[in-house]
Amino acid sequence: MPPTLKGVALRVYSAGALGNTYTIKLNAANPRGASSIRSLSGSYLQAVLGYPNGDIYANGSYVVTVGGTNAHLDWKREFYFPWDGNYESRTHSIYSAKILNVSAPVSYTSSYASSTNAILIYLDKGTGFMHHQSSFRSGPPVQYYSSFVDTIGKTTPRSLDSDDLTNWGDQILAYDLNTGKPIDFFSVLNFYYASGVEALPTITWLN
Repeated sequence: MPPTLKGVALRVYSAGALGNTYTIKLNAANPRGASSIRSLSGSYLQAVLGYPNGDIYANGSYVVTVGGTNAHLDWKREFYFPWDGNYESRTHSIYSAKILNVSAPVSYTSSYASSTNAILIYLDKGTGFMHHQSSFRSGPPVQYYSSFVDTIGKTTPRSLDSDDLTNWGDQILAYDLNTGKPIDFFSVLNFYYASGVEALPTITWLN
């Protein structure tokens, strides 16, 4: 049975030819008692560890609990534009997040949100998703439109399913490690990315 990790990542290697000179790199930011290394950068500055209870920490910041409720991952993006008694509205929301995987820490930049210290949370089937679009024209004649159909033609609110993950790509929640909050939903189910209204995010892995 392998020894239990204590939240410390340590690297020892030769600086050149074999001898008595070594470089030691240490990342002790995460809590003790880790049971797995989820990711570790070459510089050892970025360490993501897993724990027996399902918790995942990245450089001392709590991220998620695999199999937990993860209410802190609830995310909503609302657009509402009123004028002269009329309006246009669009809402996306993620709730009851189920965790498939997490990435190493990244820098994340999109038209909507950005973070120099984020992590990508890959959502699993069972995660709740809602998309709603509505509009109102005061007329005459009065016109009202409302739709809960998402970008791939499914009616929401609903749970992500195998089709979403297998045929429509990764469903990713960008999570800011500095604030402890989700900041963006990177998915074909996000109207702004699916329609091309906003450019795809720029993601850079931190070392």
